[in-house]
Amino acid sequence: MPALPTKPMEAADRARVSAIVREQLENDQYKAEVPGFVIGIWSPTQGVYRASFGQADLKSAAKPKLGSNFRIGSVSKTFTATVILELVDEGKLSLNGTVKQYVPGLARKYPGTGSRTVAQLLGMRSGLPEYTDAAVKYFTRAPQRIWTADQLIALAMQTGPVKPAGGAKSVYTNTNYVLLGQIAQAVTGTRMDRLVQQRLLGPLGLRHTIYPAATRTRLPEPLTHGYIGPSGAEEIKQLGGTTPAGTDVTNWNPSWGNAAGMMSSTIDDLARWSNGMFGNALLPSKLRKQRLVTTPMSDTLRYGLGIFGVVGSRWVGHEGGITGWATWALKDPTTGTVVVSSVNACCGGVVASLTLDVLKQLYPETFATGPLLQAGKRYVLSPTTSFTTPAGWRIDKDGTTDGISLKAAKPSVVFDIADVLTIPEGRTFESWTTLLRELEVEPGKTVGPLTPFSTASGLQGSTYTTRSVAGSTQTWFVTNGKQIARLDSRGSATAVASVRRELDRMARSITMTAP
Repeated sequence: MPALPTKPMEAADRARVSAIVREQLENDQYKAEVPGFVIGIWSPTQGVYRASFGQADLKSAAKPKLGSNFRIGSVSKTFTATVILELVDEGKLSLNGTVKQYVPGLARKYPGTGSRTVAQLLGMRSGLPEYTDAAVKYFTRAPQRIWTADQLIALAMQTGPVKPAGGAKSVYTNTNYVLLGQIAQAVTGTRMDRLVQQRLLGPLGLRHTIYPAATRTRLPEPLTHGYIGPSGAEEIKQLGGTTPAGTDVTNWNPSWGNAAGMMSSTIDDLARWSNGMFGNALLPSKLRKQRLVTTPMSDTLRYGLGIFGVVGSRWVGHEGGITGWATWALKDPTTGTVVVSSVNACCGGVVASLTLDVLKQLYPETFATGPLLQAGKRYVLSPTTSFTTPAGWRIDKDGTTDGISLKAAKPSVVFDIADVLTIPEGRTFESWTTLLRELEVEPGKTVGPLTPFSTASGLQGSTYTTRSVAGSTQTWFVTNGKQIARLDSRGSATAVASVRRELDRMARSITMTAP
């Protein structure tokens, strides 16, 4: 694991960070929702900032301590995913292996799960239904209930239909990671909590990170008490629960999170974990790259194999929400900056945006603020020509360091973009075929508004038009995000297969990095 910076941040930088955090906490959006906030920033250039705000305990009004323990919710998935990928590396699992292959008894009991692969479960592309919303009314009425993996899977399968797997969009369901925990236990003969301890927490010295036994409900001291915020109380009410705002849920049993979200930690331990790219430092290069290939999930997030990519930014990591807390663990791979935060309240999605709002003010350069490819401009991809736009991401094969460099081997490809293309960091495209598929456009077609396309393709804006290029004998394009075809000057299309082969020859590997 790489070492974190240790030098304290300069006083002026500390004051700036603190002012930004306080400004956000005074925002009406967060003022009533956030009892306390703990945040740490580890920047190789600026140094280390660790601070706490508000109250750790509403009864005593005590301020949160920097070493406070808190539940990390779905950040637990980064640990589960790493164990699974280690087992893949050791040959005990395959990314293409199925639930039926590894846990045949479970597959027989829940037939809809059997054909789902390890990769689909890791990447939230299994099509399996979620159990969390249905569980709310149970665990809010019986907060000390101990949930088993089998009970959670059964609840999920009762809540909705199993949908087709492997779609173009990730659909976030905790059920996937409960199943992964069962798979890991089946192939090793060891419970998931012990696997995480033996493989990750112990060897890495993460002494304050705990995957608790299902009967353990108390957090170690010092701790931040976890509460239900106003928006969380409203969400619980809508789901059939009965927990008012301000309820102290610190000692509620977290077993309903299972391998998807029942761990606890501190900002310092999570910083070390984040600095190692959430377990990627323990994996071989091929699996590291596969893990960071993300698919669209929401307007703000993309999902890889147990890892988030924040849309329109350089940040990767994971968010974790569980009754009582909302956590972010993030890293900017370009600068090496690590950010970890915890709010001791949930849910409703409101508090989860606090950390990103702080980062947008603190590090605006890490978020896309303008067109990465200029609207209405023609981009010619050829062996000899490259077009670069300032202050953005790049696609490169040759180590270009500024802006966006678009390069390809013969033949040349011409395409027009009449609006904005946002490219997330960490994506590796095996060919221009894959890149063009992301555009999901048809020639000569104007589409607006872009709601259906904005998360699926990264195109942003009200309308866009694709069109043939005057004087050109051919225009490449993608239809339905799947089929590739070519229009010549007469408007006839060549065979899809032959065009795909031509495109596949154009580039062997194109990797997105930050400038």
